[in-house]
Amino acid sequence: VRHIEDVSDASIAYETGGESSVKIGLGYFRIGTRYVGDGSKDQEIYVGRIPDTFSVYLGPHIMPDGSDAEYGFVIEEMSIKDFKRKYPGKKTSQEDFADLGADMVSWRKEEQITVCEYFYTIYGKEDEYGQVEKSIKWCKLTGVEILMERDWPGRYIPIVEVVGREAIVRGRRILWGLIRPAKDSLRMNNYWMSAITEKIGLAPKIPFIGAKGQFEGVENA
Repeated sequence: VRHIEDVSDASIAYETGGESSVKIGLGYFRIGTRYVGDGSKDQEIYVGRIPDTFSVYLGPHIMPDGSDAEYGFVIEEMSIKDFKRKYPGKKTSQEDFADLGADMVSWRKEEQITVCEYFYTIYGKEDEYGQVEKSIKWCKLTGVEILMERDWPGRYIPIVEVVGREAIVRGRRILWGLIRPAKDSLRMNNYWMSAITEKIGLAPKIPFIGAKGQFEGVENA
């Protein structure tokens, strides 16, 4: 595990997820596999950074790390040029996406295509001990076609949630970090700093003006 963390700079992924949880109450990092080198068929596990918290949608869960979620999405916006290079022959024109109607703008913009990774759980039959076979599937898709798909070699959705402060209010999950409760005190600080700046700016550069000799004897007061 330490080797995996070392070769994938896992501390960066942890810190990114942790920083986001401190700011807004929620962050993520991910576990993945990649080829060891060009031309190699061997793969290694890595811990990946997710810089944009809002690019992840994790299914309903109770565990704070999201390990009991049964599906999850990771969204990426890609330029048309990069998409064609990575997925030659796949649909890219606006006509291909036209059938999506109003949802088209979420998947196909003027110079970008949204690509979505989708992890989901499949359950098989129960064995003689009442245990249900569970497997994880992975696919990458656009709004109009599946680009790639395969079995995921693991028992969990490989997206790890990092939670700040959490509460359940009337059945709704509420998350928050340090910024939300600090808003009022920061507004007050900004108000006083603005008032001080305004007062100093309006003050005359020579605070006391009088006739010659008027202040004799009190120069040092």
